[in-house]
Amino acid sequence: MNPVTSSPEAPVILAAGGVLYRPGGAGEEVLVIHRKRYDDWTLPKGKLKDGEPFVAAALREVKEETGFVASVNKYLGAIGYEVNGVPKAVLFWRMSLVEEGEIEDRAEVAEAVWMPLHIAVQRLSYAEERAVVLRASEGVRYG
Repeated sequence: MNPVTSSPEAPVILAAGGVLYRPGGAGEEVLVIHRKRYDDWTLPKGKLKDGEPFVAAALREVKEETGFVASVNKYLGAIGYEVNGVPKAVLFWRMSLVEEGEIEDRAEVAEAVWMPLHIAVQRLSYAEERAVVLRASEGVRYG
């Protein structure tokens, strides 16, 4: 499957990402990334490779952009926006930390930072991603 398809008249960029959580001393923490090129704070996400399933792309993008291996907990929904006039759909999953590592994509990502939920929601640059983070935290209890 070509990641930029639906029909020749209406191409759509298909992407996937993750909301990576871990329990922290003061409650849940969320991992957000700072991208150099856009000078924004965002969730790890990226385009599907040819033939790649959405979940596999989400896990790959989290690993590339944060260095962390994650496991998928649940589907959170999709957001949409345009990139140079082309619609882009990004599907997100809530994820748990499995193993920490180093950022692989330093050309794109300046840093990956764990933040308490309320700080992450304030820091994220895009309202749609803030809503995804809040959706991911609903009903979660640790302990």
